Amino acid sequence: MSPAPVCGRLLSSVQWSNGFRCDLAKMSEIAHAHGALLVVDAAQHAGAVGLDVRETDVDVVTAGGHKWLNAPYSAGFLYVRRSLLDRFRAPFDGYMNTLEPEVGWEDYFATPTITPIRDWAFTETAKKFEVGGTSNYPGAVELGASLKYLNDLGIDQAERHIVELTDHLVEGLERIGARIVTPLERKARSGIITFHLGRTEAEDANLRERLIEAGVLISVRYTSGVGGLRVSVHYFNDRDDVAALLDATSRLTA
Repeated sequence: MSPAPVCGRLLSSVQWSNGFRCDLAKMSEIAHAHGALLVVDAAQHAGAVGLDVRETDVDVVTAGGHKWLNAPYSAGFLYVRRSLLDRFRAPFDGYMNTLEPEVGWEDYFATPTITPIRDWAFTETAKKFEVGGTSNYPGAVELGASLKYLNDLGIDQAERHIVELTDHLVEGLERIGARIVTPLERKARSGIITFHLGRTEAEDANLRERLIEAGVLISVRYTSGVGGLRVSVHYFNDRDDVAALLDATSRLTA
């Protein structure tokens, strides 16, 4: 029997153009009150600020590793609440989500009598959501190394460092007359600070190009009319990086 249809809502926990961070606990409460599941895209969240699935009561979390987790493209992770595993079908049945033979894969592949024409059994654990073909093994190794580094460092310590740097950045930007687009309330912030300094979007885009020429790399991001010059402050940045950005910005707009 196929699992019953599931109603879910997808939410980016951190908005990619202005850095707004959602209250996931509240969003989960709203979704569940209406019989829906909350599916979280944490691509701009994971690796920069904490996300505790036990406290937020989210149902599904997914994130690519190529942003704040410092891993290559095509490597990431998926979390599914254990109680929901039976409600979700695997995308398709393939080699990667079959049950491992009793003898293990290494001995199995070395056995002359094996044949693909047999009854296959598939896992019902979270492994059933893995891809059906060969995985991105180099990417997985690099993502694993990055996650270990972050866990050894401590996500709480990384978040405190990022918050302190973004506070310092906001104070400096306000001193030179920038208009901050990012919400300033601490609990609604992430590692992204977005601001305007020009009168038009074209002026901000021009400033970004001049900053790149000066050795300061930031981006310009917009969606639905919201955005501007975007700075992504991570745990490997320090006050010297922020000072370089502020000095170059002040000099180029004087």
